[in-house]
Amino acid sequence: MQKVSTILLFMLLGLSSAHAQELEFEAIRTLETPGFFMVRVFPGENSIPLPLQDVYVANYKKAEEAPYKELFSVVREMGGKVVPGDEIEKYSASKHNRIIMLGDPKGDFLNFHILNPKKTLEEFEEFARKNLGPVLLENVVAKFGGNVSEVFPAKIEKVGFEPVFFVGKIERPMKTHMEISGVSSEGEIRAIAALHFEDDTTARGPLTKELPNIWEELWRSSQSGFSIPVWTSFLADNIFPGVLLLLGILIIVLALRANKKEKKADKNVEAWVDLAPDQWSGDVPFEIEKKKRNDQ
Repeated sequence: MQKVSTILLFMLLGLSSAHAQELEFEAIRTLETPGFFMVRVFPGENSIPLPLQDVYVANYKKAEEAPYKELFSVVREMGGKVVPGDEIEKYSASKHNRIIMLGDPKGDFLNFHILNPKKTLEEFEEFARKNLGPVLLENVVAKFGGNVSEVFPAKIEKVGFEPVFFVGKIERPMKTHMEISGVSSEGEIRAIAALHFEDDTTARGPLTKELPNIWEELWRSSQSGFSIPVWTSFLADNIFPGVLLLLGILIIVLALRANKKEKKADKNVEAWVDLAPDQWSGDVPFEIEKKKRNDQ
């Protein structure tokens, strides 16, 4: 595969080009080794979201009912369903339901609690933007080859269209591999790719200097038992604004460069897909395995 940016960026293709699963990723590391690395994973724009039904569970006190009832019409317009609190077990049993507690929190379910009744719609809009987007992958786990250790987070529960991050320690600037597994709308997927940390370009860019701080934040969170169901929300709430600014700049730069080389990249991908399996040689970028999703 050809590079489509100055940082390693690849496309994952499935066994069938008509039903290709797409992922892109970039890998960066600190200039010094032993040091730290980050892999950012981008779901493909053409990925099909998992079939999810948003179920809102009324879990507020009677005296707090009025502002929550104002949301009911909005929730239904968004395709959601509102159910009483005593029916939560009925709906939580299905993995196709996304449970949102209205009012008091319960368990690990999403929770929307109104702070200012005069700004109910504004608060709900912000909550929905952060938590109720399409889910493209679930239970995403990354495993790495030798030379890599202490990677956080251990698992990312849900992935939308925003990139997700894995951060860990690296011993030497040498090639290793990464295996990503998860559940898509088509079933379970497993992708394997090479990480070329021997390439000095992976140690360039302003974000590389912040990797030790990011790793430490994640390590502290793991020690406290804090769950990270939405990775981008964790970054927004916990990593200082300077790092967020760098992330924003990096994303913009990548987008501009990717657009310039889009036509060239498309030709390269098509040429690669057209190769028969027995013509592939050397280090094939990805392999993927699928299993059909078992519905409950």
